[in-house]
Parts: sequence; structure tokens; C-alpha cells
Amino acid sequence: MVKTMNLNELLVNAKYILEKPLRFVYFSIPDYIRYGKKFRDLTNFLDESQWWTKEQQDRYQFLELKKIINHAYKTVPYYTKLFNEHGIKPDDIQSFSDIKKIPYLTKDIIKNNFEDLISSDYKHRKLRIVTTGGSTGEPLTFLVDEKEDKYKEWAYVTHIWKRVGYDIKSSNRRVILMGMKPRTGIYEYKNRDLILSSYDITYENVLEYIRKIEEFNPNFIHCYPSSIQLLSNYILERNIKLNLPNLKAILCVSENLRPELRETISKAFNKRVFSFYGHSEHAVIAGECERSHYYHLEPFYGYTELLDKDGNEVNGEGEIGEIVATSFLNYAMPFIRYRTKDLAVNTNSICECGRSHKLIKKIEGREQEYFVTLEGNKVVLTGIYKILSEIQNEIFAGQFYQDRPGEVVLKVIPKNNIDEFKLSKIYNLFREQYNNKINLSIVKVEKLDRTNTGKFKFLEQKIKF
Repeated sequence: MVKTMNLNELLVNAKYILEKPLRFVYFSIPDYIRYGKKFRDLTNFLDESQWWTKEQQDRYQFLELKKIINHAYKTVPYYTKLFNEHGIKPDDIQSFSDIKKIPYLTKDIIKNNFEDLISSDYKHRKLRIVTTGGSTGEPLTFLVDEKEDKYKEWAYVTHIWKRVGYDIKSSNRRVILMGMKPRTGIYEYKNRDLILSSYDITYENVLEYIRKIEEFNPNFIHCYPSSIQLLSNYILERNIKLNLPNLKAILCVSENLRPELRETISKAFNKRVFSFYGHSEHAVIAGECERSHYYHLEPFYGYTELLDKDGNEVNGEGEIGEIVATSFLNYAMPFIRYRTKDLAVNTNSICECGRSHKLIKKIEGREQEYFVTLEGNKVVLTGIYKILSEIQNEIFAGQFYQDRPGEVVLKVIPKNNIDEFKLSKIYNLFREQYNNKINLSIVKVEKLDRTNTGKFKFLEQKIKF
């Protein structure tokens, strides 16, 4: 029986048919031209200023900090009221340390004061709504000036990628395996980009993903670590020799890149695994460099504080603090001293690459990435990846889940039957790691949960702290 289409379906299909060749031409244009003069000016500035001295960087960064604070006080009702209630004037901010006079901004404050956080310099209807993926368990909605946000964000991202060969003047070919849903099936071509679904990878179709990447022969694979891990494990398990002569680097983003995972991906693809840190709120961005795996905080993207639980600056080598960020990009809905709930490890090292950027040793994870004992104490996931490695050959993927103190569930997608001896070893290792204060159970599932942007959460922590 022939299926007939209604008028709406015909219009949608017609739009897609007409849109496709236009998109093909548009996305064939190198970034340097496609994003316009403002993009070019900003990338040129970033290329030059990355080699400034620490004093030059600090001076310019403080001017940007003052600018966003003045703007917020004058045009954003929430900040006008906040400053007045706390007896703060923009002129009171005379040094970086003075910013601590301003109270934190949190997700709850944004939700409860949404309209009052919009600058009067912008018309609400002309702003774009952004909703985060909710990898912390708390999706957030806010507004941006899309024209400004788009070119600025891409300028910073590609500036960081230049360190591993990305050329904004060339037609870089990219495989994208992160949160983008193809129109149909598991893949879609967009000229220089091959979009692969990060939602639909299974043990049965993973080889199809690998072959599509080989056929496309990209310069870069831009991905969530958890998605590329599934491919990497399969490649190493089957001893597949990849044919990717043009591949320059694996660009990992949006999830914590653990050292053992970096090693697995690098071994499978035989290329540099390059990571950068950022988030949808666009308040902080940091990337590795040519010479090290330290994250270099971009000083003109925003001002970043690394704070302990008492709000004090983390200064010691190897100390862990929460990233609190002030964005210089979003004037439509300013984020000042925004609590990201991301944890990072401090370092006082100076990178041998020659840049004077503040460095972060590694991103430790989210504040939610703890197990909770029966007594209600939070314990970090230290050693948990090593425990899981005991059954890595028997499972396609695994995910921890907790909704009750003292009880943790490990969900696994098995390849075949899991050896009972190895399971008992997992139980014993887990109990030893957490001093018998947390019980573990293992359940077999067909699919693991992801966020609405396709991110994978190693731990689904349902207990609110």
C-alpha cells in the first residue's frame, strides 16, 4: 500500500530537499570566511595575546571583569538589587580578590530570577534559549545573544584546536560523535562533517561506526570520551588496524577524560587524544597544549576562581576546588561568580609551551560524582575505574547508579556470560575500597541512560546533597 503524505509532511520534506544543497555549500566554506570579520579579528587577537606576559594578561582580564560587572549593575535588575542589598558598587572592585564581595550565582538563583537576570540592553524575543544537558542532574535554561555567542565560542574552540593542527583557513573534515542526532539512522553527512549518533551505539553496530569513520577519512574526531571509548574497546579487542591516513587528533569534550581512558583511545587510534574543558553556560574554557596535558584557562573568555568548600582560594599543589566562573561572553544574561559544581585539581606549574595562562592539572569530575555511605557521608570514586576493569572484556559498557545511601547498583551491558569468579572479585574489591560501608549489586541491562544531549554519566547519583 502506498503511503500518502499530508501537507505538513510535504512542506517539511520540500524544505529539507531545498535546504540540503544550500547547507552543503555553506558548510564547505572555511571557518575563517564563513564566520565573518568579527570572528577573524578575535582569532587574530587570541593568536597574538596567548604569548603575552602574565602581567599583560592580568591587566586585560581585569578590564574585562570590570566591564561585565559595570554592565550587570547598570542593566540587569537582579544584579542592581543584589549589589544595593550588599552595599556593593562596581567601583569597589579594585582587584581580583574584591570579586569575593559579590555573592555566588547558582542554578537555583537563575531559575528563580530568570526575567530579572536579562539585561535591559537586549530584547527578550531576539535572544536564543539554551538548555543544558543536565549531566549534573540539574538541567538549566538561560538566554544568549546568538550572533555574538556563536562566533566568539567558535573562535575560542578553534583557537585551542590549532594546537593540534586545526586550520580555520582550510576545509577540515570532522567526525562528530557527541549529542547530535542524525535526521535518520545512525549517521548523516554535512559536507565536511560526518555526524554519528552517540545515542545509538551498540555492541552489534559498533563495527558500522568504525567503517563509516574510515570511509569518511577525517582530519579530526570530535567526541564524548564515553562514546569513543566504546569504539576504542572494540578496536583493541578485535585487533583492528584502522586506515585513517588524514587523522590528526581525537578531540574529546564535555566529559571527564580519565588517564586510563585517554590511553585506551590513543592506543586504538594511534593519535594524540586532546581534551578541552568547557560547558554550555560558556563561563569558562580551558584546553591542553602542544607540550602537556595541563588545561590552560583562557583568560579573556572569563575569570575563573578555584575555591574550597569555605570559599577560600585553592593554592596548594594538587588541591581540589570547585570552579566558580564569571563569563565575559554573555552580556544578555550575565553569569557572575557562577558555581559550576565542577571540581578541578590545582597546579602551580608553569607550562613549557611558553603561555602564561593559569593551569589546571586535571578536571576531577562533578560535585555529584560521589557515592554516599549508609551514614550519609560522601566518598569519592577513587579506584572505581580499576575495579571495573576486572570485567572490561566481558561487558560492552557499565554505569553506576545510586538512589539510597549505602547501596550502589552497577548496570552492565554484557557481551556474553560474565564469569562468576570475576563477579565475586568485583564485590570483594568494592567492599575493600569502601570499608564495607557500601553494598554493591550488579544487574544486566540492554541499554544505559544518557542525558538529552547524548552524554554518558559514569555515575547516576539520585541522592540530593
